[in-house]
Amino acid sequence: MKLIELINEKLILVGLEERDNHDAIKVLGNRLLTEGYVKDTFIDAAIQREKEYPTGIQGVEINIAIPHTENTHVINPGVAIGVLKEEVLFNKMDNPDERIKVKIIFLLAIKMPELHLEALKEIMNIVQDAEMIKAICVGKDSKEIINIIGREDK
Repeated sequence: MKLIELINEKLILVGLEERDNHDAIKVLGNRLLTEGYVKDTFIDAAIQREKEYPTGIQGVEINIAIPHTENTHVINPGVAIGVLKEEVLFNKMDNPDERIKVKIIFLLAIKMPELHLEALKEIMNIVQDAEMIKAICVGKDSKEIINIIGREDK
């Protein structure tokens, strides 16, 4: 299953105005909850996991975060994407004591470990593509962002 198959227009939020990483995770988690992808335990579990195992990733020019939690909180696989109006601070995955400014959040709700690894691999390909990540940041709406990500899968 490709990353694009885990995303739909309702799971992409552009222009998020949250000023805190936990608030941004809550907003994206609530969208996954409303759309039937996760259980009501998902949001708190994702925030708790973020505190213990940070997910901020330094990109070529733009930083991202990939918060997630255990598959016991997931009903159906999906990925919510939030493009923030202003960057928010996340601790780095590879150096948890360091904080970085993140512009895009990919909130993963995935049940199968192999699918989780494949989604992470595809997201890492995106974050290493400066042009694609910039295009996502300036995407006007969810349809445009889906088209941008869909080009990666071809």
